[in-house]
Amino acid sequence: MKVIISFAGLESCQEARFSGRPYALQRLAGGTLLGHILAQLQDVPMEELILVVSEEDKRVADWTEQRLTGTALTVLAVSEADSPIAGLRDCVAFLDAQPVLLVSGNYVAEADFAGLVATGADAACLIQADRDVVPAEKLAVNEAGFFIGQGAIEAHWAGACWFRHGTDLASALESLPSREPIVYEAAEAELAVLLNNSLEQGQRIKTEQAYYCLDTRSSDSFLHANARLLQLGHGSQDAIERSYAEDFTVLPPVFLHETAVVENVVIGPFVNLEANAVVRNSIVRNSLIGVGAHITNAILDGSFVGDRARISGQASKVFVGDEQSLDLEKEDI
Repeated sequence: MKVIISFAGLESCQEARFSGRPYALQRLAGGTLLGHILAQLQDVPMEELILVVSEEDKRVADWTEQRLTGTALTVLAVSEADSPIAGLRDCVAFLDAQPVLLVSGNYVAEADFAGLVATGADAACLIQADRDVVPAEKLAVNEAGFFIGQGAIEAHWAGACWFRHGTDLASALESLPSREPIVYEAAEAELAVLLNNSLEQGQRIKTEQAYYCLDTRSSDSFLHANARLLQLGHGSQDAIERSYAEDFTVLPPVFLHETAVVENVVIGPFVNLEANAVVRNSIVRNSLIGVGAHITNAILDGSFVGDRARISGQASKVFVGDEQSLDLEKEDI
Protein backbone atom coordinates (compact mmCIF):
# COMPACT_ATOMS: atom_id res chain seq x y z
CA MET A 1 0.00 0.00 0.00
CA LYS A 2 1.09 3.55 -0.67
CA VAL A 3 0.88 6.04 2.18
CA ILE A 4 0.90 9.81 1.69
CA ILE A 5 1.55 12.04 4.72
CA SER A 6 1.01 15.67 3.81
CA PHE A 7 2.44 18.60 5.77
CA ALA A 8 1.82 21.03 2.89
CA GLY A 9 -0.29 24.14 3.30
CA LEU A 10 -1.22 23.44 6.90
CA GLU A 11 -2.37 26.04 9.39
CA SER A 12 0.36 24.73 11.64
CA CYS A 13 1.56 26.04 14.98
CA GLN A 14 3.72 29.09 14.25
CA GLU A 15 5.26 29.08 17.72
CA ALA A 16 6.69 25.64 17.02
CA ARG A 17 7.74 26.46 13.44
CA PHE A 18 9.85 29.47 14.40
CA SER A 19 12.64 27.22 15.63
CA GLY A 20 13.90 26.58 12.12
CA ARG A 21 13.21 22.84 12.16
CA PRO A 22 10.87 21.34 9.56
CA TYR A 23 7.38 21.09 10.99
CA ALA A 24 7.38 17.32 10.50
CA LEU A 25 10.35 17.10 12.88
CA GLN A 26 8.99 19.32 15.63
CA ARG A 27 9.48 17.57 18.96
CA LEU A 28 6.82 16.55 21.43
CA ALA A 29 6.29 13.77 23.97
CA GLY A 30 9.70 12.18 23.56
CA GLY A 31 9.57 12.06 19.77
CA THR A 32 8.77 14.08 16.68
CA LEU A 33 5.42 14.90 15.10
CA LEU A 34 6.23 12.68 12.10
CA GLY A 35 7.51 9.96 14.42
CA HIS A 36 4.25 9.84 16.36
CA ILE A 37 2.23 9.69 13.13
CA LEU A 38 4.37 6.84 11.78
CA ALA A 39 4.06 4.98 15.09
CA GLN A 40 0.27 5.02 14.73
CA LEU A 41 0.62 3.57 11.22
CA GLN A 42 2.85 0.66 12.24
CA ASP A 43 0.16 -1.94 11.43
CA VAL A 44 -0.41 -0.56 7.94
CA PRO A 45 1.33 -2.62 5.19
CA MET A 46 3.32 0.36 3.92
CA GLU A 47 5.29 -0.43 0.78
CA GLU A 48 5.84 3.16 -0.28
CA LEU A 49 5.76 6.39 1.71
CA ILE A 50 5.30 9.78 0.07
CA LEU A 51 5.96 12.81 2.29
CA VAL A 52 4.65 16.15 1.08
CA VAL A 53 6.39 19.04 2.83
CA SER A 54 6.34 22.81 2.48
CA GLU A 55 10.06 23.36 2.47
CA GLU A 56 13.17 21.93 0.86
CA ASP A 57 14.96 20.31 3.79
CA LYS A 58 17.08 17.18 3.56
CA ARG A 59 16.64 16.55 7.28
CA VAL A 60 13.14 15.13 6.75
CA ALA A 61 14.35 12.55 4.23
CA ASP A 62 17.41 11.67 6.31
CA TRP A 63 15.40 11.26 9.51
CA THR A 64 12.79 9.09 7.80
CA GLU A 65 15.25 6.90 5.90
CA GLN A 66 17.00 6.03 9.18
CA ARG A 67 13.76 4.72 10.64
CA LEU A 68 12.11 2.94 7.72
CA THR A 69 13.24 -0.42 6.39
CA GLY A 70 11.82 -2.09 3.31
CA THR A 71 9.76 0.98 2.42
CA ALA A 72 10.36 3.14 -0.64
CA LEU A 73 10.50 6.84 0.28
CA THR A 74 9.70 9.91 -1.81
CA VAL A 75 9.81 13.45 -0.38
CA LEU A 76 7.98 16.09 -2.41
CA ALA A 77 8.72 19.71 -1.52
CA VAL A 78 6.00 22.11 -2.62
CA SER A 79 5.59 25.85 -2.24
CA GLU A 80 4.76 26.86 1.32
CA ALA A 81 2.04 29.10 -0.14
CA ASP A 82 0.31 26.08 -1.71
CA SER A 83 -2.94 24.87 -0.25
CA PRO A 84 -3.17 21.21 0.79
CA ILE A 85 -4.94 20.33 -2.46
CA ALA A 86 -2.36 22.12 -4.61
CA GLY A 87 0.39 20.26 -2.78
CA LEU A 88 -1.32 16.90 -3.17
CA ARG A 89 -1.65 17.42 -6.91
CA ASP A 90 2.10 16.74 -7.15
CA CYS A 91 1.34 13.20 -5.91
CA VAL A 92 -0.86 12.34 -8.89
CA ALA A 93 2.10 11.12 -10.94
CA PHE A 94 2.83 8.51 -8.23
CA LEU A 95 -0.72 7.14 -7.98
CA ASP A 96 -1.78 3.93 -9.71
CA ALA A 97 -4.22 1.09 -9.08
CA GLN A 98 -2.66 0.27 -5.70
CA PRO A 99 -4.54 1.26 -2.53
CA VAL A 100 -3.46 4.55 -0.98
CA LEU A 101 -3.83 5.95 2.53
CA LEU A 102 -3.81 9.75 2.78
CA VAL A 103 -2.86 11.20 6.19
CA SER A 104 -2.77 14.85 7.23
CA GLY A 105 0.25 16.04 9.22
CA ASN A 106 -2.14 18.25 11.15
CA TYR A 107 -3.12 15.40 13.43
CA VAL A 108 -1.87 12.56 15.58
CA ALA A 109 -4.70 10.05 15.63
CA GLU A 110 -4.88 6.59 17.14
CA ALA A 111 -7.21 4.30 15.25
CA ASP A 112 -7.57 0.86 13.73
CA PHE A 113 -5.86 1.93 10.52
CA ALA A 114 -5.87 -1.66 9.29
CA GLY A 115 -9.63 -1.66 9.79
CA LEU A 116 -9.88 1.55 7.82
CA VAL A 117 -9.34 -0.63 4.76
CA ALA A 118 -13.03 -1.48 4.69
CA THR A 119 -14.16 -4.61 2.84
CA GLY A 120 -16.71 -3.78 0.16
CA ALA A 121 -15.96 -0.07 0.17
CA ASP A 122 -14.33 2.05 -2.51
CA ALA A 123 -12.88 4.34 0.12
CA ALA A 124 -12.93 4.94 3.87
CA CYS A 125 -12.69 8.05 6.04
CA LEU A 126 -11.42 8.31 9.61
CA ILE A 127 -13.75 10.39 11.78
CA GLN A 128 -13.64 11.74 15.31
CA ALA A 129 -15.87 9.70 17.59
CA ASP A 130 -16.19 12.33 20.29
CA ARG A 131 -16.62 15.45 18.15
CA ASP A 132 -19.42 17.55 19.60
CA VAL A 133 -21.25 19.15 16.66
CA VAL A 134 -24.71 20.60 16.30
CA PRO A 135 -27.35 18.34 14.66
CA ALA A 136 -27.23 20.28 11.39
CA GLU A 137 -23.59 19.27 11.01
CA LYS A 138 -24.11 15.57 11.60
CA LEU A 139 -22.70 13.25 8.98
CA ALA A 140 -25.13 11.56 6.62
CA VAL A 141 -24.08 8.00 7.51
CA ASN A 142 -26.20 4.85 7.65
CA GLU A 143 -26.10 2.17 10.36
CA ALA A 144 -23.36 0.27 8.51
CA GLY A 145 -21.13 3.35 8.59
CA PHE A 146 -21.41 4.22 4.89
CA PHE A 147 -21.94 7.78 3.71
CA ILE A 148 -25.41 8.26 2.27
CA GLY A 149 -25.07 11.98 1.61
CA GLN A 150 -22.76 14.95 1.84
CA GLY A 151 -22.60 15.97 5.46
CA ALA A 152 -20.16 18.33 7.14
CA ILE A 153 -17.23 15.96 6.71
CA GLU A 154 -14.69 18.60 7.66
CA ALA A 155 -16.26 18.92 11.11
CA HIS A 156 -15.66 15.24 11.84
CA TRP A 157 -12.63 14.27 9.76
CA ALA A 158 -9.79 12.81 11.85
CA GLY A 159 -6.93 13.31 9.45
CA ALA A 160 -6.93 10.16 7.29
CA CYS A 161 -8.78 8.65 4.36
CA TRP A 162 -8.17 5.52 2.28
CA PHE A 163 -8.87 4.79 -1.38
CA ARG A 164 -9.02 1.25 -2.73
CA HIS A 165 -7.40 2.51 -5.92
CA GLY A 166 -4.92 5.37 -6.03
CA THR A 167 -6.36 6.31 -9.41
CA ASP A 168 -9.61 7.23 -7.65
CA LEU A 169 -7.74 9.72 -5.48
CA ALA A 170 -5.97 11.05 -8.59
CA SER A 171 -9.33 11.44 -10.35
CA ALA A 172 -10.79 13.30 -7.37
CA LEU A 173 -7.79 15.64 -7.29
CA GLU A 174 -7.83 16.30 -11.02
CA SER A 175 -11.57 16.96 -11.10
CA LEU A 176 -11.28 19.88 -8.69
CA PRO A 177 -11.08 23.41 -10.14
CA SER A 178 -7.62 24.05 -11.53
CA ARG A 179 -7.47 27.74 -10.78
CA GLU A 180 -4.68 28.90 -8.48
CA PRO A 181 -4.56 29.50 -5.68
CA ILE A 182 -7.25 27.23 -4.29
CA VAL A 183 -8.05 28.65 -0.89
CA TYR A 184 -10.38 27.21 1.71
CA GLU A 185 -10.87 28.15 5.33
CA ALA A 186 -8.93 25.13 6.63
CA ALA A 187 -7.08 22.07 5.44
CA GLU A 188 -10.03 19.88 6.47
CA ALA A 189 -12.35 21.82 4.18
CA GLU A 190 -10.14 21.06 1.19
CA LEU A 191 -9.79 17.37 1.98
CA ALA A 192 -13.53 17.14 2.61
CA VAL A 193 -13.98 18.38 -0.95
CA LEU A 194 -12.08 15.29 -2.12
CA LEU A 195 -14.45 12.97 -0.27
CA ASN A 196 -17.55 14.83 -1.39
CA ASN A 197 -16.22 14.67 -4.95
CA SER A 198 -15.85 10.91 -4.62
CA LEU A 199 -19.42 10.62 -3.31
CA GLU A 200 -20.66 12.55 -6.34
CA GLN A 201 -18.84 10.05 -8.56
CA GLY A 202 -20.83 7.22 -6.96
CA GLN A 203 -18.14 5.74 -4.76
CA ARG A 204 -19.14 3.86 -1.60
CA ILE A 205 -17.26 5.44 1.32
CA LYS A 206 -17.24 3.93 4.79
CA THR A 207 -16.38 5.65 8.08
CA GLU A 208 -14.08 4.41 10.83
CA GLN A 209 -13.96 6.09 14.24
CA ALA A 210 -10.63 7.18 15.71
CA TYR A 211 -9.91 6.31 19.33
CA TYR A 212 -8.55 9.83 19.73
CA CYS A 213 -7.48 12.63 17.42
CA LEU A 214 -5.00 15.34 18.47
CA ASP A 215 -4.89 18.59 16.53
CA THR A 216 -1.55 20.46 16.31
CA ARG A 217 -2.50 23.62 14.41
CA SER A 218 -2.13 26.17 17.19
CA SER A 219 0.23 26.67 20.12
CA ASP A 220 -2.44 25.61 22.60
CA SER A 221 -3.42 22.51 20.62
CA PHE A 222 0.26 21.55 20.09
CA LEU A 223 0.85 21.74 23.84
CA HIS A 224 -2.35 19.77 24.42
CA ALA A 225 -1.14 17.08 22.00
CA ASN A 226 2.16 16.91 23.90
CA ALA A 227 0.30 16.58 27.22
CA ARG A 228 -2.10 13.94 25.93
CA LEU A 229 0.66 11.81 24.41
CA LEU A 230 2.61 12.00 27.66
CA GLN A 231 -0.52 10.86 29.51
CA LEU A 232 -0.83 7.95 27.08
CA GLY A 233 2.58 6.59 28.05
CA HIS A 234 5.12 8.46 25.94
CA GLY A 235 6.83 10.01 28.96
CA SER A 236 9.88 8.89 30.93
CA GLN A 237 8.99 5.87 33.03
CA ASP A 238 11.88 6.49 35.42
CA ALA A 239 11.21 10.19 36.05
CA ILE A 240 10.15 9.78 39.68
CA GLU A 241 13.02 7.43 40.55
CA ARG A 242 15.44 9.83 38.90
CA SER A 243 14.04 12.76 40.88
CA TYR A 244 14.81 10.93 44.13
CA ALA A 245 18.40 10.26 43.08
CA GLU A 246 19.08 13.73 41.67
CA ASP A 247 17.10 15.78 44.20
CA PHE A 248 14.47 17.57 42.15
CA THR A 249 10.68 17.47 42.15
CA VAL A 250 8.80 15.96 39.24
CA LEU A 251 5.07 16.09 38.62
CA PRO A 252 4.46 13.42 35.96
CA PRO A 253 3.83 12.82 33.17
CA VAL A 254 6.99 14.30 31.69
CA PHE A 255 9.67 13.31 29.18
CA LEU A 256 13.20 13.86 30.49
CA HIS A 257 15.98 12.89 28.12
CA GLU A 258 18.62 10.82 29.90
CA THR A 259 21.30 13.45 29.18
CA ALA A 260 19.25 16.39 30.47
CA VAL A 261 20.54 18.07 33.65
CA VAL A 262 17.89 19.01 36.22
CA GLU A 263 18.94 20.68 39.49
CA ASN A 264 16.81 22.19 42.25
CA VAL A 265 13.68 22.47 40.13
CA VAL A 266 10.01 21.58 40.03
CA ILE A 267 9.31 20.13 36.61
CA GLY A 268 5.96 19.04 35.22
CA PRO A 269 3.38 18.14 34.51
CA PHE A 270 3.48 17.92 30.69
CA VAL A 271 7.10 18.92 30.07
CA ASN A 272 9.21 17.63 27.17
CA LEU A 273 12.90 18.15 28.01
CA GLU A 274 15.32 17.26 25.22
CA ALA A 275 18.93 16.03 25.13
CA ASN A 276 21.63 18.03 26.97
CA ALA A 277 19.13 20.63 28.18
CA VAL A 278 19.98 22.18 31.57
CA VAL A 279 17.35 23.45 34.00
CA ARG A 280 18.41 24.94 37.36
CA ASN A 281 16.53 26.72 40.16
CA SER A 282 13.34 26.89 38.12
CA ILE A 283 9.73 25.81 37.80
CA VAL A 284 8.74 24.46 34.39
CA ARG A 285 5.35 23.09 33.43
CA ASN A 286 3.38 22.43 30.24
CA SER A 287 6.35 23.34 28.02
CA LEU A 288 8.68 22.03 25.32
CA ILE A 289 12.40 22.58 25.97
CA GLY A 290 14.84 22.06 23.09
CA VAL A 291 18.19 20.32 22.75
CA GLY A 292 20.95 21.99 24.77
CA ALA A 293 18.70 24.76 26.11
CA HIS A 294 19.76 26.42 29.41
CA ILE A 295 17.12 27.67 31.83
CA THR A 296 18.08 29.30 35.12
CA ASN A 297 15.97 31.06 37.79
CA ALA A 298 12.85 31.02 35.62
CA ILE A 299 9.18 30.13 35.89
CA LEU A 300 7.89 28.82 32.57
CA ASP A 301 4.37 27.72 31.69
CA GLY A 302 3.02 27.01 28.21
CA SER A 303 6.39 27.80 26.61
CA PHE A 304 8.36 26.73 23.53
CA VAL A 305 12.12 26.97 24.04
CA GLY A 306 14.34 26.25 21.04
CA ASP A 307 17.59 24.31 20.78
CA ARG A 308 20.52 25.90 22.65
CA ALA A 309 18.38 28.84 23.77
CA ARG A 310 19.31 30.43 27.12
CA ILE A 311 16.81 31.86 29.59
CA SER A 312 17.29 33.45 32.99
CA GLY A 313 14.86 35.40 35.13
CA GLN A 314 11.10 34.89 35.47
CA ALA A 315 8.22 34.71 33.02
CA SER A 316 4.97 32.88 32.52
CA LYS A 317 5.08 32.27 28.76
CA VAL A 318 7.85 32.66 26.19
CA PHE A 319 8.76 31.55 22.67
CA VAL A 320 12.54 31.52 22.26
CA GLY A 321 14.18 30.38 19.03
CA ASP A 322 17.25 28.23 18.49
CA GLU A 323 20.55 29.87 19.51
CA GLN A 324 18.83 32.89 21.11
CA SER A 325 19.44 34.26 24.62
CA LEU A 326 16.93 35.99 26.86
CA ASP A 327 17.49 37.58 30.27
CA LEU A 328 14.01 37.96 31.70
CA GLU A 329 15.23 40.22 34.51
CA LYS A 330 16.41 42.82 31.99
CA GLU A 331 14.11 42.47 29.00
CA ASP A 332 10.43 43.30 28.66
CA ILE A 333 8.59 40.44 26.94
